[in-house]
Amino acid sequence: MPSTKPSRLQPEPCLSPSELLETLRLRPGECVAEIGLGPYCEEMARAVGPEGRVFPVEPAHDPRIPQACCDRLVIANLWGHLDDPLAMLGEAARLLREDGRLVIIERHESQPGGTSFRELIQALEHNCWDIHRHGDAGGLCYFIEASVTDESVQS
Repeated sequence: MPSTKPSRLQPEPCLSPSELLETLRLRPGECVAEIGLGPYCEEMARAVGPEGRVFPVEPAHDPRIPQACCDRLVIANLWGHLDDPLAMLGEAARLLREDGRLVIIERHESQPGGTSFRELIQALEHNCWDIHRHGDAGGLCYFIEASVTDESVQS
C-alpha cells in the first residue's frame, strides 16, 4: 500500500476518508484508480471489498493497468500540480469503462493551493467530458464527477 504522507505529487488531503467515501459513492466489487498515489487507497479498498480492486497510479501512462478497467478514477488535490492536465484526462479516458466516472476533488480557489472550479469545468467540457454532478466535498473542497462523451478519446 502506498504511503499516506503527502508527496510532491499529492499535497495534504482536504477531505477526511469518510468525506471522500461519501463523495465517491463506491460500491462493493468496483474497480477504482487513484491518480497521484494519494492517501485514500486503503479506505477505497475497504469500500470496494475483496471483489473490488484499487490501483494507485502515478500521473503518467501506466501500461500495467488495463484499458477500460475502472468504474471510478479519482484525482484528488492534484490538478494544479500536473505538468500536462490534458494528458491526464486522456489517461483517465483510457482507464475508465464505458460507463465509468472521473471524480476530481480540489480545494476551493479561496484556499491555499486551490483550483478554479470554473476553469476546471471548462477544461473538462472542452475536452469531451460530460459533467454529471458537482458540489462541496468537506469544508475546503469541491468535487466534479464526469464521464467521457466522445469514445474516440478512450482509444
